[in-house]
Amino acid sequence: MIAEYETTDRQILVYLDPLTPEIPVEFSYRLVADYPIEATVPGSSAAPHYDAASRSETPEFGIEVQ
Repeated sequence: MIAEYETTDRQILVYLDPLTPEIPVEFSYRLVADYPIEATVPGSSAAPHYDAASRSETPEFGIEVQ
């Protein structure tokens, strides 16, 4: 299902294949913080490659890491 992924200092890009509207995809991941913080997590988006019209988005939200 995960065809490819990339990491940067601020992002994790996950490429799923195949991805269809009929089959929901759910996955989880875990991050480990170096320091405690309060932050706002930017919104996320998902779209089929080269099809921005089918884009789905989630809003930003606040977190507290201890």
